[in-house]
Amino acid sequence: MQKYTIKVCGEEIPYNNKLSDELIKKLQINYPFLNTKDKILPGEEWKKYPYTFWKDLIPQSRASQYSYIKEIGVSSKGRVRITDNRTEETFIAEQENDINYPDGYLRVKGYASLGHVYRMVARTFILGDEEEPKDENKKLYPIHHIDNNGYNNSWENLMYVSPEEHSKIHFGKTNNL
Repeated sequence: MQKYTIKVCGEEIPYNNKLSDELIKKLQINYPFLNTKDKILPGEEWKKYPYTFWKDLIPQSRASQYSYIKEIGVSSKGRVRITDNRTEETFIAEQENDINYPDGYLRVKGYASLGHVYRMVARTFILGDEEEPKDENKKLYPIHHIDNNGYNNSWENLMYVSPEEHSKIHFGKTNNL
């Protein structure tokens, strides 16, 4: 498997498509704000959408598990807030590298079926109300982390690319998908 590097706070670190425990710890240390309870970080913008905006991300088998969510807010820095329609309480959700989805990308703790945090950020800050781009097979386009760091989910670090472009970026070749 071909190796490339990711940037963690300006440092280039070798990476080969699997995050080691050591690298995960380094990312958690360098991105502690992801789980902070602070209301707003410097330069952070929040946008919120009703639960129905996110409904297509949730598998039918999990729909009842999320039925109490009133709205989900996403920040330009890659944080997520959830408002419970039973209590009207809003909380910043913790993020984790879920062991059930060992792909090296952050998901919302306890709400892993919502998918990757980076997709929520890109959908909110890059697309807004536009529909996500899909290929001819109706599969969602990949979202590339510009610095190759799956923990850096700020919107400026994300870009939609075709599957071919994404393969070319990471492996220098096209993939017949």
